[in-house]
Amino acid sequence: MRIIAVIPLLFILSGCSIPNQDTSTPEKTLYTKILHAINVQDQNELSDLEYDQIGEYISEGGSHWVVLYPKLKSSPFLGETSFQEGLNIAMAHALAINPSETLQFVDKDNINDICGIPFIEPTDNEIYRYYLQTRTAILTKAAESQLSAKCLLQLDKAMEYSKVMN
Repeated sequence: MRIIAVIPLLFILSGCSIPNQDTSTPEKTLYTKILHAINVQDQNELSDLEYDQIGEYISEGGSHWVVLYPKLKSSPFLGETSFQEGLNIAMAHALAINPSETLQFVDKDNINDICGIPFIEPTDNEIYRYYLQTRTAILTKAAESQLSAKCLLQLDKAMEYSKVMN
């Protein structure tokens, strides 16, 4: 019980916040579990299913999930290869929903993935729907910045490439 009481305090002191300490939903339980894994630098308590759920929650664009991205891209999560590969895909989906928050984590190493088309074998409709939704979201919700302009440029390039390939 003592560890659970310390975890929220450590995150408050470190600038991270827990959206709601009530762990009555699976999402809140998993969020708390991730914060604990970050604190103790041990991800062994997370299952493959939970890693999949993390990606889904990030894809939904919730700010408290998106801001975990840099922590999830580092230790203790580095050994989870398929999870690491899926993080940028999840962030690309989050970009369409929460561009202002997501763009904060775009850099030269991940811009092609996060600002690209995040599908393996998409249909034309999936590509166009994603492209229009994401482009519109960036233009209307993200602050005008050099980063949003670079992201739009990359998204446009990915769309052009998709057209050529189909």
